[in-house]
Amino acid sequence: MSRQDKCWDHKPTESFLSSLKRECVTAKIYPTKECVVADVNGYITYYNSRRLHPAIDDITPMEFEK
Repeated sequence: MSRQDKCWDHKPTESFLSSLKRECVTAKIYPTKECVVADVNGYITYYNSRRLHPAIDDITPMEFEK
């Protein structure tokens, strides 16, 4: 990956994790680990298939890949 002070490859990951925390898991209390996994998997599906992304002209990542 990139060297220190050259963190271009980290921005997409940091952006996704920020959205995940802000839109999905903040202020929730999960009773089990399985509930967390199910919620995060559901968010990933939503993030890739239905959520519009301004950085790619307000389309979903799946539409962008086509």
